Amino acid sequence: MKVATLAGLFDFAVNEQCFEERATCAKLQPFIGGGKPVFYAEYNLKPADYCADSARLGFSSIRKKRELDAWRETC
Repeated sequence: MKVATLAGLFDFAVNEQCFEERATCAKLQPFIGGGKPVFYAEYNLKPADYCADSARLGFSSIRKKRELDAWRETC
């Protein structure tokens, strides 16, 4: 199913690590264009490597440890 179709069916999108495979980040634009949030989780990259691009795309981003404990870092 295409992302544009999914954007019409869901209230938000959750993505992990699309900035490691940058081509996948742009695919979430139908959600942003539809006024729906994209929540982005990063595990490996440092904030300097993705925060500016994340903000430019309109994502709400967070960095987490793979253990998914309480620690978090936001842009």
